[in-house]
Amino acid sequence: MEIFLSIAINILIFWIGYLIGSLNASIIVGKLFYKKDVREFHSKNAGATNSLRVFGYKVAIVILFIDIFKVVFATYFVRIVFPFVFSPKLYFYIPLIAGLAAQVGQAYPIYFKFRGGKGVAATVGLLISINVLLWPIAGVFFFLLLFKTKYVSLSSLLTTLIMIGFISIPWMSQGVLSYATSGFGQFWVNIIIYLFAAALIFWKHRENIKRLLSKTENKMKFKK
Repeated sequence: MEIFLSIAINILIFWIGYLIGSLNASIIVGKLFYKKDVREFHSKNAGATNSLRVFGYKVAIVILFIDIFKVVFATYFVRIVFPFVFSPKLYFYIPLIAGLAAQVGQAYPIYFKFRGGKGVAATVGLLISINVLLWPIAGVFFFLLLFKTKYVSLSSLLTTLIMIGFISIPWMSQGVLSYATSGFGQFWVNIIIYLFAAALIFWKHRENIKRLLSKTENKMKFKK
């Protein structure tokens, strides 16, 4: 009985995370304050990078942080609330599933005809949920790669791959800095969940990958 209930609880966790993640900030902000759908401009992607092109950097920063921390919120909501309802000693469930589901919701939002972003910012939220140290580590690699290559897409993809190595370190899933996941399964559970998130990022970037291979991808221009 506990096995079936554990499966049902994890399915519930997924749906909670997915519905939270489907609240796409760039679409909501664009329609509420600018009467624009960000998906109708430039890359037609509902994420922070395209919001930068359409609404400017101030709005893009706000959207970026919303996209990141809605994933953290979804994970921590499950981590804090669910133990009061479902004892971890009786049932096996994984709070980080909510974070992964929020990333899926960001990419395929149920409220907006499943047309969303590419899930990069949401994956940052997933990293924070695993261990807050992963955020600055990922940031360093991303900006170093961006400065070197000038490609946002390539920097995102390479950073996504690099972080697999850091998540594979067992202590990254233990202790105070990994409060949301510590005590909920072995560290390899986080690796599996992150691999699904990484696969989604690569899937959503497939057109960018084609342009990178054909050398037609747009480069980021740095102002002097």
